[in-house]
Amino acid sequence: MYLVFYAGNVLIGLAAFTNLTDMLVFIALNTLMLLILTRLGFLALIAATFYTFAPLLTLTADRQSWFFHQSTITMAVFGGIAIYAAWVSIGNQKVFEESVL
Repeated sequence: MYLVFYAGNVLIGLAAFTNLTDMLVFIALNTLMLLILTRLGFLALIAATFYTFAPLLTLTADRQSWFFHQSTITMAVFGGIAIYAAWVSIGNQKVFEESVL
């Protein structure tokens, strides 16, 4: 299934590029994404993809700024990935063995 998605993505991407260097970089990045997905799983792929583009995002905590809403959504996605990662890492283990109180 992954290979079908990979092959389709590469074929569509190759049609979009005319420069050989861009094609090779595109193939290398898609191969890296396939390796991350097959070896480490879906969570690692989502985290790698999202956190790769994180330095390109402009974030602010200033409520008067015009891009505050986009910053809030971005920070919520960061938090959601962190919460999901914690949930996946715990697995079927009990967080508290006995009553907390």
